[in-house]
Amino acid sequence: MFKNYVFTTFRQLWKHQGYTAINIAGLAIGIAVCLLIALWVNDELQYDQFHQKADRIHRVIWNGRFGDNEWKLPVGPVPIKHALEENFPEVEYATQMYQTGLTLKKGTEYVRETELLYVDEHFPKVFDVKVLAGDLTPALREPNTIALSQSAAEKYFPDQNPVGQTLLKNDGTPLKVCALVQDLPTQSHFQFQFLGALNQLQSIKERKDLWGFASVYNYFSLKAGADPIALQKKFQTYVEQRFLEEEFRSKGNFSRFPFQSLNSIHLDSNLEMELSVNGRRAYLYIFSVVALFILVLACINFINLSTARSITRAKEVGVRKALGSGRGQLMLQFFGESFVAVLGALLLALAILGFSLPYFNVLAGKSMDLQRLNLPFLLALLAGITLFTSLLAGVFPAVVLSGFKTIATLKGQLGSHLGRSRLRESLVVGQFSISTALIIGTMVVGTQFRFLLNSELGFNKDRVLVIDRAYALDQNYAVFLEKLRKLPSVEQAAGAGALPGKLFDSTIFAPEQPANFKESSFNYVFADPAYLSTLKVKLEAGRDFRQNSRADSLSCIINQAMAKKLGWADPLGKHITGGNNTAYQVIGVMEDFHYLSLHHQVEPLLLMPTIWTPSYLAIRLKAGDLAVQINAVKKLWNELAPTAPFEYSFMEDDYQKFYEAEQRLGRVFFLFSVLALFIAGLGLFGLAYYMVARRTKEIGVRKVLGAGVGTVVRLLAFDFLKLVLIAVVLAAPVAYWLLQRWLQDFAYRIDMPWWAFVAAGGIALSIALLTVSFQSIRAALKNPVTALRSE
Repeated sequence: MFKNYVFTTFRQLWKHQGYTAINIAGLAIGIAVCLLIALWVNDELQYDQFHQKADRIHRVIWNGRFGDNEWKLPVGPVPIKHALEENFPEVEYATQMYQTGLTLKKGTEYVRETELLYVDEHFPKVFDVKVLAGDLTPALREPNTIALSQSAAEKYFPDQNPVGQTLLKNDGTPLKVCALVQDLPTQSHFQFQFLGALNQLQSIKERKDLWGFASVYNYFSLKAGADPIALQKKFQTYVEQRFLEEEFRSKGNFSRFPFQSLNSIHLDSNLEMELSVNGRRAYLYIFSVVALFILVLACINFINLSTARSITRAKEVGVRKALGSGRGQLMLQFFGESFVAVLGALLLALAILGFSLPYFNVLAGKSMDLQRLNLPFLLALLAGITLFTSLLAGVFPAVVLSGFKTIATLKGQLGSHLGRSRLRESLVVGQFSISTALIIGTMVVGTQFRFLLNSELGFNKDRVLVIDRAYALDQNYAVFLEKLRKLPSVEQAAGAGALPGKLFDSTIFAPEQPANFKESSFNYVFADPAYLSTLKVKLEAGRDFRQNSRADSLSCIINQAMAKKLGWADPLGKHITGGNNTAYQVIGVMEDFHYLSLHHQVEPLLLMPTIWTPSYLAIRLKAGDLAVQINAVKKLWNELAPTAPFEYSFMEDDYQKFYEAEQRLGRVFFLFSVLALFIAGLGLFGLAYYMVARRTKEIGVRKVLGAGVGTVVRLLAFDFLKLVLIAVVLAAPVAYWLLQRWLQDFAYRIDMPWWAFVAAGGIALSIALLTVSFQSIRAALKNPVTALRSE
């Protein structure tokens, strides 16, 4: 019996090769997409799980408010560590990090390394750091010592034991390598190539008792059984009683230190100054639903094609029942056919997965590798998808086919009923509703992204070369800037502590009264007098800084947002007092420009003349060959900063990094929309094929009676186009609601584009029309005599 089932299954699949190919291809694509997204979701959920104490490790966030300025940062004051360890027995260990970089000499070249973590001796007691050679303790305590990761060791000491070796900084300082540590997994919210001693940093020593500076990343591990929520309340009470004055709190100011579990950092934290770019839990939900939808689309294809083809197997069912087959045996037969098709699709899906994974990694910004995947998870995932797909795609056709009445099937009385199945029509509507919603999502996300990139920002970011770490010029900074401005390719240049696309600092300022605040925290930047002219920011009132003017050393320029925030109708001539009680006179008001992303409203900004060598240089280049222009700047840099590598970027690229998440979301939506449309079109193609086959005789009769090709095509296409139109109408309000919620995350956003809904509907209808018309025209062009003979 079993042998007969197997033989019949493969005979049926081979006999209807077109049907089999469509079914297996559709299922394979659906399963492959589901596998890709499931692997991505699993990768996201694995972040920081490799630490043995992951469920007991927490990070201290700093949420503060002063005046009208509120902030929430992953960095906080230095005294937090000591306060936790000394006053709260629930804390097992506390540790701190400071992320920076260093320049090393490699042969005759100087190499800039960006992944240096300064940490304390408790770092390896909180986090899992595997020491492969040497002793990590000296590197975390003693000056001029360092620990290397495997990757760094391979780079500087290939095929050697790095312990005991020496690295040279660009200033000639030797660094003794004390330990070799294993690379952290990619699923870590922080990475490092080098570890150094935090206690050797002068700025950290100076701030060890100061609660008003965001200086380090604070982490701690709890003892087993300790309650982090209760500890957080106790710690906040401790801080408020000892360090926050009543006058400070009475004005609505606050300084809070909520705890954040290690497990939630990657997916639930997207603060400024994160150690790396984190994910978003919402995207996990969105893409998981999309993956499920695409798999369901593929299963709907299977169900539609199986039930539509059932008319060709009705007599087979009748004969089997007449010969004594029970319904259970028939269900087993038909389910077996579905299961074999699913297995074939699964094998094809695995091949698609292996081929597409590298491209998906680029799309999703991942480095997933099938060889490094969790095998139990992969096997469980494959088993789950196979079972889910087999049940969804196999059970319904098996139940329908095995339920045919014996007499009715032998008399051929099922064709009309099966040809107009309401359930099958509902499934087609469901398919195209999902596809249409994805198309609308792709268009809206893409439109919002283009709006972000092309919006008027209040400054000109085109052809602005940005040099990082300009302070490496040291005493040669002024000479470099003078020579730079004389280059024929340079229109203007200015140094600054921050530029659009970079991080701006904030501190407390006291404005001249009357004002809306006695004191408040504002963003500021120290910059050269040519800062505004280089960025092409316009002045609304007053004047710009003068070059080489001592009189302007205590002057400042504020933006319109700051004047409005302070309530100053005429800011010119007023004073703002900053750190060290230095009073700056307002000499100008610049127009608001978006120095932060368009996720935020323009925030107040204070511009002051630089008093030291700045961090960045902005160079506006004239029209010309960029490669030649960059080489000219590089040559000048190498002449005046020979021990520092030339690091540059373009302001346009720096600013675009604000929107990497939206850009990636748009690409993924586009990919899934195409796949969903392909699967839906594939299913519709197969369904149309069997519907045309069912009505072959009717078409022949109509043609004999004088019907033309156009009439036959309209007759066959109308029913399908009506279903797709219903799908578009159902998809539009759901897509509108979801996308409207997504757009709320942006302070500056597009109005919902009506044309996206029209275009998505047009695309869905066009795909359906092309798919159905192909079969319809083919049937309409047949010789009616041949059509009448076919039955």
